[in-house]
Amino acid sequence: MPLSPAPADQHSAQPGPQNYADVPLDPFIDLLERLTATKKTRKRDRILEAFFKAHRKLVGNDFYPVLRLLLPQKDRERAVYGLKEQNLAKTYVKLLGLQQNDPDSLRLLHWKAPSAGEGAGDFSRVLCEVVQKRSSNIESEMSLGELNKVLDDLCKAHGGKDSQEAQARVLRKIYNQTTPAAQGWIARIILKDLDISMTEATVLPVLHLDARDLYNVCGDLRKVAHDLFNIEARLAKEEKQIQLFKPFLPMLCTRPTERIEGIVKSMGKDGFIIDEKLDGERIQLHMRNGQYRYFSRNGNDLTHLYGGNDEEGSLTPFLRGVFDPRVESIVLDGEMLAWDPASKRILPFGTLRGAAKERPKGRNAPQPCFVVFDLLFLNEDCLLDFSLKKRRRNMVHVVEALEGRIQFVASRKGSTAKGVREVLTGVMEKNGEGLVLKHPLAKYILNGRNSDWVKVKPDYVDGMGETMDLIVIGGTFGGGDKAGGVSTLIFAALDDASNTAGLQRYTTFASSGSGLTFADLTWIRQKPWKTWDAKSGPKFLTTAKGSKDKGDVYLEIEDSFVVTVRAAEIIPSDAYGMRLTLRFPRIMRIRDDLSVADCMRASEVTQARAGNRKRKLEGDIELQRKKRKTTVPPKKPTMGPVYEGPNLSKIAVTGGLFNEMGFVVMSDPKSRTGEQDKKQMCELIAKNGGKYFQIPKKKPDLQLYIVYAGTMTPYDLKLAINKDEFDVLKPEWIQNSVERGKLAPFQKKYFFHATKRRADTDEYESVEVEERAGASPVESVTEDESVTDEESDEEQTARPTRQCVAAKEHRIVKDDPHAAWFTSSDAREPEQLNEEDSEADSDSDTEEVDLEAWFAPPNEEEVDGVAQPVSSGAVGAGAVQEENEKDGKESARMGETDDASEYDSGFLFRHFFKALTVLVERNGGKVTEDLREPKLTHVLVDTRDGSRTKELMKRTSKPKRRHIVISEWIEACIAEETLLDETEFVP
Repeated sequence: MPLSPAPADQHSAQPGPQNYADVPLDPFIDLLERLTATKKTRKRDRILEAFFKAHRKLVGNDFYPVLRLLLPQKDRERAVYGLKEQNLAKTYVKLLGLQQNDPDSLRLLHWKAPSAGEGAGDFSRVLCEVVQKRSSNIESEMSLGELNKVLDDLCKAHGGKDSQEAQARVLRKIYNQTTPAAQGWIARIILKDLDISMTEATVLPVLHLDARDLYNVCGDLRKVAHDLFNIEARLAKEEKQIQLFKPFLPMLCTRPTERIEGIVKSMGKDGFIIDEKLDGERIQLHMRNGQYRYFSRNGNDLTHLYGGNDEEGSLTPFLRGVFDPRVESIVLDGEMLAWDPASKRILPFGTLRGAAKERPKGRNAPQPCFVVFDLLFLNEDCLLDFSLKKRRRNMVHVVEALEGRIQFVASRKGSTAKGVREVLTGVMEKNGEGLVLKHPLAKYILNGRNSDWVKVKPDYVDGMGETMDLIVIGGTFGGGDKAGGVSTLIFAALDDASNTAGLQRYTTFASSGSGLTFADLTWIRQKPWKTWDAKSGPKFLTTAKGSKDKGDVYLEIEDSFVVTVRAAEIIPSDAYGMRLTLRFPRIMRIRDDLSVADCMRASEVTQARAGNRKRKLEGDIELQRKKRKTTVPPKKPTMGPVYEGPNLSKIAVTGGLFNEMGFVVMSDPKSRTGEQDKKQMCELIAKNGGKYFQIPKKKPDLQLYIVYAGTMTPYDLKLAINKDEFDVLKPEWIQNSVERGKLAPFQKKYFFHATKRRADTDEYESVEVEERAGASPVESVTEDESVTDEESDEEQTARPTRQCVAAKEHRIVKDDPHAAWFTSSDAREPEQLNEEDSEADSDSDTEEVDLEAWFAPPNEEEVDGVAQPVSSGAVGAGAVQEENEKDGKESARMGETDDASEYDSGFLFRHFFKALTVLVERNGGKVTEDLREPKLTHVLVDTRDGSRTKELMKRTSKPKRRHIVISEWIEACIAEETLLDETEFVP
C-alpha cells in the first residue's frame, strides 16, 4: 500500500510574495565573502541586515531563494545531491577533461593531502584554484533564481540512469556561467556547509523578530519566508506553538559545567527526575485519527520507514490500541532504538536503520522500538508551557506501553548526588549511555538548552574514565583549521598474544585528533610519514576489515611515538583490530619520555575493560567528611609582584606627547634588569601623558600599544600577537619620540610585531620620515584607522584558507568592479528606503544596480547605543569603572592616571582575580580561595614567583595531589581550545 498523504493542515505556508527582480549571483557571493571575513557578531548582523534591506528595495519581499542558499543545510525541499567532496572532485575532473595523472586532477581527488597546496584541507579553495587556471569568467551570468533551478536539476540527476553524466552536464553549466570564486561557494552549498559560522539562530532574527520562533515550530524555510515577509507583522502566541504534522526543533540537554553535587544543588530542594540517556535516534511522533508522521531531530521525514498508517511500515502496524480511545491527536518526543526480541534488550545504534527498513522477518528479528520521554501535544492542545511533571502524568495515562514496540524511558526520582552515582553505576555496568537529570517543573523550550535538562556522563563529571599510553602508527589528513597535513592520529596497542620469534605486531585500537595543539601538529607533521596502501597496509599491524582504522599515512615502528590518551571508557567495536575502542578519546600529551616499548599491551587493555565493568563509581569522600563550620574573617587577597606594576601615582606629568595613547609594557624575561627597565619605561610614558595598563584590551577612547624590549616571544605576548589586534613597539620608538618632542614615524624598524593593518601602510615600509603637511604621522594613522576600523576587521578572515587565491580582497579600491556595493560615503541610510523606493521600476536593470544599497550599514546611532560586551580577559579601566558604577562603589583603574588618588595593591588584585575568574567560569570551571576545597584541581601562581611553590605543594597534596601551574595555563588552554599538559606550565 502506498504511503498515505499527510492530512490537510490549516497551518501550511501562505502564498509567498512575488519578487519583481532577481538577485545577481555575484553580490550574494560578496555577501558570503564579507560574512566570512568579519569576526564580530554585531558587524556580521549589520552586513546581513543591510543586504536584507536592499533586497526589499531592489528585488522584493520573497527571501526564500536567498534563505535556502544561505542555510543550505536547512533546505528540506531540495533532496540530497549524492555529491560529497570525492564524488564532486571526480565529476569536475571529468567535465574539465583532466587526465588521471594530471597534477590538478590529483589535487582535486586528494584535496586533503598537503601536496594539494596552500588550500589543502579546504575542498572549495582547491576547486577554486583549479578552475581559476581554466576559466575566463570575471563576472557571473547567473542569478540566484537560476542557481536554485540548476541545483534542483542537480538533485534530479542523482540516482537516475547515467547520473554522473547528467550531473556533469549540470555542473558544466555552473562552470560556464559563474566565476571561480562563485564555484567554490556553490560547492559549499552542494556540500550543505557554508562554514561561515552563521546558523538559523543568527540569520533568521535579522530577517524578522519572530522568524526564529516560527522556524522552531515548523522547520520550514519557505513558510518562514512567506509568512513573515512583512517585517511589521508579528506572530500571535498560538502561532509559536507546535503544529501537528510539522516537524519542530526539540529541546536539547546541556552539558554540565560542575560536579554532580553542583548539579543536584541547582535542581532545588524538591528533587529532580533521573532519566536514562538513550543511544538511539531522536524522533517525534505525530498522530491524528490513525494517520502518523515520524520526524528526526533535524526535521527529516522518516514516515516511509515506520509507516504512515496501521497497514504500512515497520512500527505503526504494531501500535494499534496503544493510545487511549479519547486521543484524537498527539505528539510524542522520544528516542527510536533497535530491540532484540530474543534477549529482550536494546541493540547498538548501528542496527536501527536495518531494523527499520522493513517488517521483521521472524519472531526474533531486530525491530524498531520507540521509547517515549515527553508528551507535547494532545487533542489540539499544545503542552509546551506545562511542567514536565504534568506532561509525564498525562503521558502515562494516554499511552499504554507495549514491550519492544513503544515503551517509556526508564525514569526515577532523585534528590542526592549519592543517588545519582548509584544509578549511573548501574547504567554504565550495562554499557548504557549515561543519565539525564531533569527539573520536574521545567517547561519545554523548543530548540533550547538550559540547566533544566542536564546530561551526565562519566567523562563529564568526577574525572572518571580510562587513561593509557598508546603508540601512534597512522594518521589521516584534516580539513579546515587543521588542513595541510596529519590531524587525526591512529593508535595501537602491542599485540602480545601473537608475537612470536621476536616479530612484534601491533593492533589498531582507537583514533583521535582532539587535544593536539598547533605546536604538536607541527612536530607531528615533520615525522617521516609513508603513504598507506589500503590493500596491504603495514606488515606489523593488525587492522579491521573496514576502513576506519586505515589512515592516509603511517609510521614505521622506529619512527613512531607514544601519547597519553584519556577516554570515557573502553567499548566493543568492529572498526579496529582490537575489536575494542575508546569512547570519546582525547590526547593528553606526547610522551617524549617513553619509548615505543612502553606502550600498552593488548592484554592490559582487555584487563582494564574487565576492571572497568566491575568498578563502582567512587563517592566523594571529602564531601561526606564535612567539617564543623567556623566563622573566619575573610582574608584580604594578596597580589604577586608581577601583577602590581610600577607605582606611578607620584609621577608628575610634564608633557602631552602620548595623550590619548595607552601602553602595555612587558619586560624581557631574559634580562637581569628587565623589571627595572620596565619601571623606567612606564615612568617615561606617564611623564608624557600616556596611560599604562597591565593587560592589552581594546579601549574606545584611545589607541593601545604593547612595548617590548626582548628578542624571544613569551607566551603571554604570543597570545596577544596571535589576536593581531595590537602593534608591538620597541622601546626605541618611545625614546625617539620623547627626544624629538613629537611622535616618531611608525616605521618597520620600530616594531617587534606589526598588525596586518599596520604592515599594509606606506608609512610602515618607508625609510625616511614622510609626514603630511600640518599633520604628524600618528595623526595620519589614527585618522585612517578610525575610518577603516570596520574594514580592517573584515580583512581578518577567520581562516585564511577559506578563499580562492585569485578571489579579490575585501579592501575597497578604485578599480574594484563591486566597490559600489560596499561603499557608504553617499549611500542613503536604511530609514530612507521607504515604500516609494521599493516600487518596481520598469526601467531598472539588475546588472547596473548601485550595490551600495545592499551593504549600506544601518543607522550608526542604533549600533552605538548597544552596550558592547567586555572581553573575557578585560581588567582595564573601562571594565572596572562600569562594574563599580553598577555596584555603587568607588571606581578604580588597573593603571595610573592623572586623577588617581591612592594606590591599593589589594584593590588592584581583585580586578586581576576577577579577570581570571571570568575566564575560568566562562569556560566551565569554578574558582575558590580555599586550599582545603576537596574539588580543587589546579592552583594558579605568579609566573616568576617560585618562593611559595613547595609550600603550596605540601598544603594541597592531600587527599590527592593538585596541579600547581602559572596563570598562563588558563589562557593557553582557551587559545588552543583544549586542555593542555600541566607539566609545561609549572612555575
